[in-house]
Amino acid sequence: MSNTIAKSLGDDHANIIKTTQSVDLIVDSASVAWIVMDNKTKGVNVIDLDFVEDMNSVLDVVEDLLQNKPTIKIIIFISAKKDSFVVGADIASIYGVLDQKVAEAGSRRGQALFDRINALRIPTVAAINGVALGGGLELALACTYRFSVEGKKPTLGLPEIKLGVIPGAGGTVRLPKVIGLQESLGIILQGGSISPKKAKTLGLVDELIPSNDRFVGEDRFLWNVRRLAIEVMDNGTTKKNYHANSIKNLALDGTRLGRKIVGNAALKKLDQNTKGKYPAPYAALESVMNSFKEPNQRALHTEAQLFGRMAVTPECKNQIAVFNMMESTKKINNRFNQDEQPIPIRDVSVIGAGVMGSGIAQLILSKGLSVYMKDIQDDFVQRGLDYIKNILSESVSRGRLSPEESKSRLSKLTSGTQYQPLTNSQIVIEAAVERMDLKKKILQDVESISSDIIFATNTSTLSIDELASASKNPSHVIGMHFFNPVHKMPLVEIITGKQTSPKVISTVYALSLRLGKTPIV
Repeated sequence: MSNTIAKSLGDDHANIIKTTQSVDLIVDSASVAWIVMDNKTKGVNVIDLDFVEDMNSVLDVVEDLLQNKPTIKIIIFISAKKDSFVVGADIASIYGVLDQKVAEAGSRRGQALFDRINALRIPTVAAINGVALGGGLELALACTYRFSVEGKKPTLGLPEIKLGVIPGAGGTVRLPKVIGLQESLGIILQGGSISPKKAKTLGLVDELIPSNDRFVGEDRFLWNVRRLAIEVMDNGTTKKNYHANSIKNLALDGTRLGRKIVGNAALKKLDQNTKGKYPAPYAALESVMNSFKEPNQRALHTEAQLFGRMAVTPECKNQIAVFNMMESTKKINNRFNQDEQPIPIRDVSVIGAGVMGSGIAQLILSKGLSVYMKDIQDDFVQRGLDYIKNILSESVSRGRLSPEESKSRLSKLTSGTQYQPLTNSQIVIEAAVERMDLKKKILQDVESISSDIIFATNTSTLSIDELASASKNPSHVIGMHFFNPVHKMPLVEIITGKQTSPKVISTVYALSLRLGKTPIV
């Protein structure tokens, strides 16, 4: 792909100076050095041991050129992957580490590489053509300038918190210096991503570049990156610091009292959101706050120590395992929908008004569907209704839901102790206690009302085939296992029987996605 980039430059005098497995070096006739990231064995660029080694070997050549033949005026880091800069670290390597010192050493390797980039004596540009997450954004933060392709999708972020670790290659130290303490904590502690447009507003990105080519042979992004880089070379453009334009950031970041106010507010929010059950956000907060107290190298040392500590926690391993399951599920995202068109779902019945049943009903209501919730006694039904109303009331009090929206959802909820209202539903989700005899009886009662309705049992332990043996229509019996608490846990386990039809699987799969869950089949 380096040949392609050299050709796209339209520069007959562009030379490929060095090639490796994942990083190449091109120098063009305008004295611009292009460090092209292009992992030859993967579809995206990932920061692993090979990447670090290859990048260091390319930087050896760059430093030698700067020392002995100082013709290079600016360096551009660019990806040869479509719509993707660098997606982050190799998650598998983090998952496999059990020794804190080994994890800490991995963090230090990444820090040392990006320190080396940051210390280059000529301007550097991160030409971000798409997704830049984790270590990819940390690489960009080590550069003097960041030029990004235009876009409204959230493609820039530090999602490490969601994996049970913290940014470990300088993210907790460099990001606050670029966009300020408060904005940095918002990104790091939530593990979220922002759009290039938002990044430009915050000062994380210096220039936005259109990418839609207007004619055959044009590489609009590449050409504009080069044009802007040459302007920097020719004009000696001074990089603006966010402090220069933000009195608020200066007051909050530049004073001990301001930092204390921001830090305490962040800590309070963490306590509310995590109840202290996840250590990584607290470690990230500690590292960010520490970056304002200590010189950069000492702050990076602390970051590496905290990264190492988090990487070996059970929470980290569990969160990575969940992430891996979700990623593998995405690969089969269209598997069922392509072969069998799912049955349109408008109304859902939930049998069982306990914690799981009412939790499932509340989730379904939140997606705009109608729900009938059934249990064997009126007081059981009432407890389920109270549970749903409490969740909605809490959402209203926290500003996540308006009173009108809460009322609208409740208007789509009916309840009772009879089976007859199930006839309006396309699917029944059974959430009774884990007893096979009881589930078989419920299945037969449902089929006495409607033999065509899909029967999805919320079980993870009982045999779907045995349950289906009691059915008149075993092709419509399936497992749909939600995890507790339903409104927070991201996964739904779909368990099929030998006779479960592809259309039923497709329908339950599509419903899981509609409910905002990641289905695992």
